[in-house]
Amino acid sequence: MNSQMLKIIPVLLLLLLSTALFPAEKIAPQRFVLDNGLNVILVEMHKSPIIIQRLYYKVGSRNETIGKTGISHVVEHMMFKGTPTFPTGYISRLIKRNSGVFNAFTSKDMTVYYEQMPKNKIEIALEIEADRMMNSVLDPKEFSSEMNVIKEERRLRVENNPGQILDEELQAAFYMSHSYRWPIIGWMNDLDNMARDDAHEYYKTFYTPNNTILVLVGDFETEEMIKTVKKYFGKIPAGPEVSEVNIPEPDIRTFKSIRKESPAVVNPKYTAYFQGVPFSHPDFPVLDLASDILSKGRTSRLYEKLVQSRLCRHFRFTIARYIDMGPLVFTAELYPETHLDTVKNIFRREIEIMKSEPVSDRELLKVKNAYKVNDVYSNMKVSGVASRIGSYELMAGDFQYYDRYRELIDRVSAEDIMRVLNKYMNFEYYAEGLLLPGDSLLEKATDIILSNEDLSPIEPDEHKIEAGKEDEEQIPFDPANFILPNPIAPALTTFQLDNGIEVTFYEDHSFPIIELAGIIHTGNTSSVTGEESVSQMTASLVSLGSQQFPYDALMDTLSMLSTGVSFHGGDENILFSWGTIRENFETLTHIGSDLLKNPSFPEKEFETMKMQRVAVLEEAVKKTGWKTSRYLVEKIFEGHPYFEPITPESFSGVTLKDIRQYYNTYYQPNHTSLLVLGDISRDNLQKLLNKYVGNWQTEASSKLFDFPDQKLLKGLDFKVYTNYEDKQVDVRIAHEAPFIHHPDYEKLEMANYILGGSSLTSRLGLNIRDKQGLTYGITSKLKGRIEGGWWYLQSKTSPQNVGKLLTSAIAEIEKMRSELVTENELNDAKRYFLGILPMIVEDPVSIFRIMVDQNKSGKPMNDFDTYPDRLIGISRKDILDASAKYFHPERSVIVVGGPITAEEVQAAFQQAWADSGLEIPEAFRDVEIGVIE
Repeated sequence: MNSQMLKIIPVLLLLLLSTALFPAEKIAPQRFVLDNGLNVILVEMHKSPIIIQRLYYKVGSRNETIGKTGISHVVEHMMFKGTPTFPTGYISRLIKRNSGVFNAFTSKDMTVYYEQMPKNKIEIALEIEADRMMNSVLDPKEFSSEMNVIKEERRLRVENNPGQILDEELQAAFYMSHSYRWPIIGWMNDLDNMARDDAHEYYKTFYTPNNTILVLVGDFETEEMIKTVKKYFGKIPAGPEVSEVNIPEPDIRTFKSIRKESPAVVNPKYTAYFQGVPFSHPDFPVLDLASDILSKGRTSRLYEKLVQSRLCRHFRFTIARYIDMGPLVFTAELYPETHLDTVKNIFRREIEIMKSEPVSDRELLKVKNAYKVNDVYSNMKVSGVASRIGSYELMAGDFQYYDRYRELIDRVSAEDIMRVLNKYMNFEYYAEGLLLPGDSLLEKATDIILSNEDLSPIEPDEHKIEAGKEDEEQIPFDPANFILPNPIAPALTTFQLDNGIEVTFYEDHSFPIIELAGIIHTGNTSSVTGEESVSQMTASLVSLGSQQFPYDALMDTLSMLSTGVSFHGGDENILFSWGTIRENFETLTHIGSDLLKNPSFPEKEFETMKMQRVAVLEEAVKKTGWKTSRYLVEKIFEGHPYFEPITPESFSGVTLKDIRQYYNTYYQPNHTSLLVLGDISRDNLQKLLNKYVGNWQTEASSKLFDFPDQKLLKGLDFKVYTNYEDKQVDVRIAHEAPFIHHPDYEKLEMANYILGGSSLTSRLGLNIRDKQGLTYGITSKLKGRIEGGWWYLQSKTSPQNVGKLLTSAIAEIEKMRSELVTENELNDAKRYFLGILPMIVEDPVSIFRIMVDQNKSGKPMNDFDTYPDRLIGISRKDILDASAKYFHPERSVIVVGGPITAEEVQAAFQQAWADSGLEIPEAFRDVEIGVIE
């Protein structure tokens, strides 16, 4: 460390030590227990007019039995299939129609449903959850279709992923008796044999008020909210007492090892499971901190030994948070030339050192500081507070354990670390798994394609909502019914630094944080560099050291601050940013500005970074998703700098000379603007920024190069990439779209939302996922950029369903182009986009992101404020015109990738058109399907 740095460090340390115990905003949860046993926890937060409801059922894969694995997740899916009051498809539509965000998930210990709504709409969510707690139908016809969806989900998440296959087997080997040994999604054989009555009995057993925690956080008065909760949930009778899971897991007394091979793997993956403790165990926070000291961040004990030494691309050591015993898990991705024994020996040696030698006070302070800073940020959003309260209540038996956990963290000593590692880290008895390059983990393609599963479409019942039909009487749209956020632009002030950099500032004292971002507008950098990889690597390297803050001292200081300085390079601009609690902002600005002005480009870190990126790409290029997406983007942006091929070769060929040249050319104050939001006055901010950034001067003044026009596709390009290692087929359709400032962009954005914005509520989702059960998910997205854009549809399905999925998707697109959307579809979209605006700017960090996005994309700073007026003015005719103009499957790129050939796709495609009874579009009648090598 140089002498200049030695003078700075004591000052920084004094600041850090004095602010380490900075308190997070105090919240005040209140608990109520209804007569039926429902546990209700309410928290008032009045900053934004929104409320989140999270319903925690105390049931997960932990509660399942042999032969019924995955049933908790199955019931979660079926809960969206309706009740007599809310028929199939209606729940999702109703929540979206009322500007809600919703979903559900199943874990080993719990099943959780959540809705985040405008505060004047929360009763809708309460009514839905109360009704389906008691009255879910689990219709047999719906059950059959949804089981197909769940099996597709398993293929997507597990069977297409060699790492997940290994992890499933490793968990099963690690746990001898406990139900944690089986996967949350279930074994495929159990899913094949699961009956509707099994799921219905499970639902009746566990979905009762006395087995449930209801958490509400947001803009309400507690006295009124508990009355509303009682109105909907109070009439539900208590269910039978649920038996406690009591499956003692014996101590591990053997070594278990699993080895797998897959041709999809380039970099070996290693995982080891060691015996841990339940989340509520007093040793858990000690193990939590011990794992952070070993593996969290660039200053952790193992980072220099494993990553900087170029043995591993990445690694992690952590403890799983489970109600019962969760394992300590070490994972590492090795470079191909690395010997596994070397990595294992380094890991073991470091553990043994920590067993016998106390960690330093500084190491402990770093990991404890991370909790302090995180508390400030995690208290900003209602979703974060609700998640924290519900999970601690369920897993530890008391939401107040969160405060207790922080006290336990504060009390952890170096002696505690030594004690728990000696107690739990036994290198004689553990389970390990290794995934290597090699032969297939999967069955051959013929076994996949000739599956006996019945995946035929399920006809909808009389309650089914079908896409594009008026499912009910028209609901008037009244903009006056919406609670809109306060405008951002009137709160902004601007000023110039001494060097001419313009600063846009939003003063906000609601939380003790300050966020800063800088945008360096570069124009078309490919006119000079020829490769986006140079821009990316320059930005990353700038953040790794300067003359005043060399790498080691920099990482140590940032780790103590529990924050970072980020630089990101693209083909339109360079973004740099940092943010922290108020007391540390000047320190962080000192560091960030010196990195910006005087980067040292450390050679060792450059070589390590290059090696990491090449390793990632070498594995990525073997995956089907890489092949299909790359082909799409290449064709849509052919000849345009938005497609600059990023390959292992493009990164490995970059030199430090390239990096310095790029930096000297583009990192210029004359093309830079700053944005700041936070708990500081304008005068103090201006003085601080002038001190650290206002003296930034450069000799060069680069020219901003223009972008060429995006070319239009001239016809249909249909290709297949065959990969028999996959279990599913990747299906993508794409074509060009207008740039983000185009007057048609927001009209097309709304059209896309109706067509494919959600797997649960869009036309594509209702038809292809819900009605036909062909896929776990299907969505379409619109991606506009400053100088071009594209639209794409993506889904995965089984090989035998490719033809049906493609024809159904194309038919829905053609319908959007030729028919007006319904009045309700348009109004539902408007309700959703208007109603979620307060959620988008719920907290200061979210407001700041809007400010940055507007500046980065060249939008006026009042763009967000004026969006409601533009949205309200969109008509059904606008949607039809935009769809007809920009949705054109006959002039698009279609790519299918997976365990299927071009000939099989051709046959399935033509057969599906014939079976559909629809007229095949002319462009597809004699289409030639090519091959991607």
